[in-house]
Amino acid sequence: MEDFPGSFAHGLPNGIRRLSGAELVRQDPAWRQMQDFQPKLFRAVELAREYESQEQHYRPVLDWVRLHVEPDPDDLSKDVLILRDRVDERLLRDWALLVGDAMHNARSALDHTVHELIGTNGEQPTRDSAFPTARGTEQKVNAEKLKGTSAAVRAAVKALEPWQGGKGHWLWVVTALDNIDKHRVRLAFFNEWGQDIRVSDPLTGATRTESIMITDQRNGDVLRKGSRGSIALSQGSGAMFLSSTESDHWDGNGPEGYPQPVSIVLQECIMACKRAIDAMRAAA
Repeated sequence: MEDFPGSFAHGLPNGIRRLSGAELVRQDPAWRQMQDFQPKLFRAVELAREYESQEQHYRPVLDWVRLHVEPDPDDLSKDVLILRDRVDERLLRDWALLVGDAMHNARSALDHTVHELIGTNGEQPTRDSAFPTARGTEQKVNAEKLKGTSAAVRAAVKALEPWQGGKGHWLWVVTALDNIDKHRVRLAFFNEWGQDIRVSDPLTGATRTESIMITDQRNGDVLRKGSRGSIALSQGSGAMFLSSTESDHWDGNGPEGYPQPVSIVLQECIMACKRAIDAMRAAA
């Protein structure tokens, strides 16, 4: 995938202060140019990087999900592996607003470009003029939304395959997320956490590693029981995901069929919009 500006994925060199996502984008000359020709997409990038910056900053200190090994209150000869979690609902709300605004600005950038290219072609946009996407096949794409653009622009959009499962799958996701945020409910997050534990056999001393995926369990759930000292915590990792919504038929998955973390969804959606805008402009 093309470089996404202001990414925190690889950290920052020693001695450089942590910049906000918006500051990083504004320091990237290639993306600063976008302020002039497509400010809506530029704003989407700023918001996406601000989300990523906040997530990376707050996650280590929020105790999203934490496992504890504790004595079994019913049998002091045993230990229990128990789930303890704490979620800052206000922070999740703020993140939902950031992501929703990023998707709205990215989607608007597509529509603004269509309106611009209709005018460039000497035609007048209508209330229906917009960038077309569709849930399902090519046949469901509403080509009337491109009425007034040149034949070359319409061919360029078709080649993008902006429908669910097409090459432009993420263009459809942008539309789905924007519609959810605008017309239905605030976007919802969930945290998928994986934890490795070491379990030892009290008789032989042999140890094995088990991986536990924590998705549906609740605070206070006991996940394992064992003899005292036989369970030890190991490495843990987690990621934030967007909850799926049946009403918009987006299951939270990428075209490969498995869920993508929020930061990846943002990157894929915004870069798909940039490629679409570049393709339409090149064809005009």
